[in-house]
Amino acid sequence: MDLGVAAANETHFIKANPNPILAADEDFAQSAPKVGVSYAQLFECIMRTGLKTVRE
Repeated sequence: MDLGVAAANETHFIKANPNPILAADEDFAQSAPKVGVSYAQLFECIMRTGLKTVRE
């Protein structure tokens, strides 16, 4: 997801990337440890969310 933040601190949706790069050495995965989430935990969360969405 690409989001933007306006001057009034409002978040705006820009676009959803249908083919994100989830490799451990890419920016998204490298940001996870900064909030205490390992790469394995990040990937598991993504998978569980996707599976839950498909089932609902």
